[in-house]
Amino acid sequence: MRFRGVFAQVYLHGFLLLLAVTFATVMVSVLVQGDQHRVNMDSIGAYLVAQVEERWTSSESLQRELERQHHALELRVSVKDRDGHVVASVGDPAMVDLSETQRQELLSGVGPLRVGRRSLAFPVRAGGEVVGYVVGSAPVPKPPFPRRGLVIVATVAVILALVSVPLVLRIVKPLRVIGATTRALGRGDLSARNNLRRRDEIGELAGLVDDMAERLERSSRIERELVANVSHELRTPLARLRVALELASEANEDRRDTILADAMGDVQEIDELTGDILMSAALDRDRCEPRLTFDNHDADQWLSTIVAQTHRLPTDRSVEVSGLTLGIRRFDFKWLGRALANVIENALKYSDGPIRINTSFAERTWKIDVIDQGDGILPDEQARVFTPFYRVAPGAGGRPGGVGLGLTLARRVVESHGGRLELASEPGYGSRFSLVVEAGLPGGSLLASASRLGHP
Repeated sequence: MRFRGVFAQVYLHGFLLLLAVTFATVMVSVLVQGDQHRVNMDSIGAYLVAQVEERWTSSESLQRELERQHHALELRVSVKDRDGHVVASVGDPAMVDLSETQRQELLSGVGPLRVGRRSLAFPVRAGGEVVGYVVGSAPVPKPPFPRRGLVIVATVAVILALVSVPLVLRIVKPLRVIGATTRALGRGDLSARNNLRRRDEIGELAGLVDDMAERLERSSRIERELVANVSHELRTPLARLRVALELASEANEDRRDTILADAMGDVQEIDELTGDILMSAALDRDRCEPRLTFDNHDADQWLSTIVAQTHRLPTDRSVEVSGLTLGIRRFDFKWLGRALANVIENALKYSDGPIRINTSFAERTWKIDVIDQGDGILPDEQARVFTPFYRVAPGAGGRPGGVGLGLTLARRVVESHGGRLELASEPGYGSRFSLVVEAGLPGGSLLASASRLGHP
C-alpha cells in the first residue's frame, strides 16, 4: 500500500497527536520536578543547617561534612560568618552573593531566604545567637526524556503504524471501490455498481452512487427502447405513405381521392407520434427543472373546452358530462388538459358507445372519471396499459391506431400535479379512467345535488 492519501493523513495525525502528548508529559514532568526540587531543598537545607551548627567551632570537621554532602547529594554550599567571610565551601565556588539587605535579614534570624532562582540561604545559630549563614543549592534532576523518551516515542510510533493499517484499510478500500465505480460510469459502463454493505457514511455514499447508476442505466435503457419503438412506429405509416403515393400517381381521380384520404390518416398518425414524443421530452426536461404553470382556472369551463377540442371526436359519437361543479382550481391548464384529452381519445378509440365524464371532489382531491362502454381490459393487461408503446387491441367498433404513449404521458402529467391516474375495468363492461388531482384552491361551492354541465 502506497504511503499517501488517507493512510498518510491518518498516520501523520496519530503521530502528531503522539508528539503533542509527549510534549505535554515532559512539560508536566518539568513543572512537577521543579516543585519537588523546592520541597527537597527546604528539607535538605534544614538538615544541613543542623550539621553546620553542630560543627561550627571546627572548620575542618565542617569542611569534611560539606564534602560528604556534596558527594552524596551533589550539593553546592558556602558557609560564611557574620562578616561574610567564607568558613567552608564545597562545589561551585561562584555562589550567588547576598545583598546587604538579605544578609542583615539572615543575621537577624529571618530565613530561609530565596537567593536567585535555585539557591536558599539559612541563618546559623550557636549559643542562641546568629553567628553566620549558609547558602546552598541542589541540582535540578534532569527529565529522563532524551534517551528513554526517544525509545518510547519510536516504539509507540511503530505500534501506531501497525494499528493504523487495518483501520485505514477499512476506510481506503471502499473509497477505492467507489472511485473505480465512478470511473467506470464515466467511461460509459452504466452496469458498474459498488455493492458495498456498510452502515456508516461511506456505505451511504456508496448507496447513493449505486442509486445514481441505477437511474442512469434505466434512463439509458428507456432512451434506447424509445428510439427503437419510434423507429418501428414510424416505419409502418411511412411505408403506407410510400405505397399510397405510388398508387396515387397511377390511379384515376376518384381512386386518387380515396388513396390521398388514407395517406392523410397516415400523416396524422405520424403527427400524433411526433407530438407525443415531444410531450414526453418536455416532461423529462421539466422533471429536472419543473416548468408547469400552476394558476387558478375555472375547472368547469376548462373541462368543456377540452371536450370541445378533442379533435378525434366522430360526428356519430357523444360525450356526456355530469357531476358536481368543480369551480376555481389551481392547476396547469395546458398540460392537465392534454392529459384529459389523451384519456378521452383513448376511450373513443377503444369503444363504440357514448363516453361519460363524471366530476366530483372530496376534501383534499377533485376527480374526473372518463367512462367508456367498450370491451374492457383483461386483468393481466391493466397494469401494462401505462407502459410506453403498449396498445390493447381495439374492441368491436373501436378505431385502431395510436402509438401507445397517450396514457403513459397522461399519468405522468397527473402525477406532476401531485395526483394519480386510476383504472378500473371489467371485460365486457367497459373501463373507467379516473384523474384524481390535489384540491388546489377550491373556489367552487359544493352543490346539494349534482349539477349537469352543458356539453359545448
